[in-house]
Amino acid sequence: MAPAQKTRTPGDSPEQREARGRRILWAREAHGISRLEFARRLGVDMTTLRNIENGKSNPGMQLAWRMFHALGISLDYVVAGRLTGVNPEVAGALVHAHPELAIRRLETHKLDKPDTDLPPSTSEAAPVFYLAR
Repeated sequence: MAPAQKTRTPGDSPEQREARGRRILWAREAHGISRLEFARRLGVDMTTLRNIENGKSNPGMQLAWRMFHALGISLDYVVAGRLTGVNPEVAGALVHAHPELAIRRLETHKLDKPDTDLPPSTSEAAPVFYLAR
């Protein structure tokens, strides 16, 4: 079983770890998966998963990748609370379950040159959803 990393990186505050763990917890809950079942799927013990979700430890790179892949979430979601790269169905479930935390912001994404493969709205303002930290 892959243990969670106990090392701390510069700027890795307890509040940041708790926020990241909470976002992983919310994504797991959005899938309707129990902590025990998810730990089994990941090949870790339940204590390891609980410590990650409670912000007491960080997952290692391989475990983080397995979590993100299994839950349809992105590093951007876990670290910054942005739903960029999150599976649309998962993003909808997250916003639905935590509406008080959803803040709709409009960011302008201007492309240096038009890309013919992208829809016309991509070169204009696109809505980006953030979850409060």
